[in-house]
Amino acid sequence: MSLIHALEKIQWNRSIPVVCAVSGGMDSMALLHALKMAEFNVVVAHINHQLRDDAFTDETFVRTMADTYGFPVRVKRAFIDPRTNIQNSGHQVRLAFYQEVAEEFETTFVFLAHHQDDQIEHFFIQVLRGFSKLSWHGMNAYSKVQGIQLIRPFLDIPKSEIDAYIKSHEIAYRHDNSNDSLKYLRNQIRHRIMPIIRQERPRFVARILKAQHRLKERIDAEISEYITSVDNRLIIKNPHYLDAPEAVQKRLLNHLWALTTERSPRSAKFWAMCHARLLQNSDNIRFEIDETYVLTRDYGHISIVSSDESLIQDTLIDAWGTWIISHKLKWDVTQQKRAHDSGLRLQLCYNERTFPITVRTAKKGDNLSFSYGHKKVSQWFKDQKIPWAQRRQIPILETGDGKIHIWHSDYAQSTAECEEKVYIYEVMNVEQ
Repeated sequence: MSLIHALEKIQWNRSIPVVCAVSGGMDSMALLHALKMAEFNVVVAHINHQLRDDAFTDETFVRTMADTYGFPVRVKRAFIDPRTNIQNSGHQVRLAFYQEVAEEFETTFVFLAHHQDDQIEHFFIQVLRGFSKLSWHGMNAYSKVQGIQLIRPFLDIPKSEIDAYIKSHEIAYRHDNSNDSLKYLRNQIRHRIMPIIRQERPRFVARILKAQHRLKERIDAEISEYITSVDNRLIIKNPHYLDAPEAVQKRLLNHLWALTTERSPRSAKFWAMCHARLLQNSDNIRFEIDETYVLTRDYGHISIVSSDESLIQDTLIDAWGTWIISHKLKWDVTQQKRAHDSGLRLQLCYNERTFPITVRTAKKGDNLSFSYGHKKVSQWFKDQKIPWAQRRQIPILETGDGKIHIWHSDYAQSTAECEEKVYIYEVMNVEQ
């Protein structure tokens, strides 16, 4: 399969922007060129980790090539503490950057240049590190992580075809010397193990790929049966989870982790511990998986969420006009009442202390005022059975006089006694 054919197989509206992760190396430059030939609307994203002397030369090269192709480019100069796990830290920095670029260009699609040889190396890494067999299926061609869709169109294409593509099109690229260093496990597999396997057991690679495919089919079947999407997050319904065979229950937590995070796999022993904790308590529960992610069961939904995830950016509204609250939410703040057929709206009493309006997520101590008295925002969330993960994605409005309001369809407040009002309307069906 040619590189261009792999891209043409994707049913795609070419007007939709896509982010292409470009290091400047052979694989990413082949992907960038193929996307250009297939007439994709591309935004180039490059990370300069500043770990090598020639990192800035790579950055200049990527900028030049993006300009040559007529693509916009975004570059992040990151610092990673060399005393940490550089590869894992770099992975998290890249994901955050790709999400940032995708939001800027109002897309969710990020193309990565992983290929078939990467898939084989990934298998050996999981085996040698002792990870669960469920992780042996390798990377997914399509995976959604932290609000972005990662697309790997070349996973069925061997490295040799990419090399041939580079040569036939005379595509310039940069060589990263760190790919030659044997201090990294992936490079040890690439330069020591794979040459021996290809020479002594050439059919073994095909067997691995076939086994990965069978395992992937099995996992996909379990995911399709038990895991669903609610409000743009993946969940397992608790009754459904409890009805599944015990072995499947433990696997489902692992599936949810892989689909949600793109983090390294956790051990079967770890998921058995999580499973036991879920069975010990029938109430809502949440506990940390690591420093970033939390396993929760809220109102019958089991999910894995980022502990610091919030789609709401702190905003100070100090005048009439249109305000962007998040990459998915825009408000019109106006003195004029108008017909509004869809979307949420809110009316606030207008006085000299209404502005500024602070928009943020809920925090401890927030109280709502009603005609019958007061109620904590946290209790209101519980009354409405809003899961913990969603609470941090609901805008809270604090007016200049300290009153708290919630941007939610179930929140209503009478302001009939006000002669003048602030009207806030959700802007619907427009280009952000």
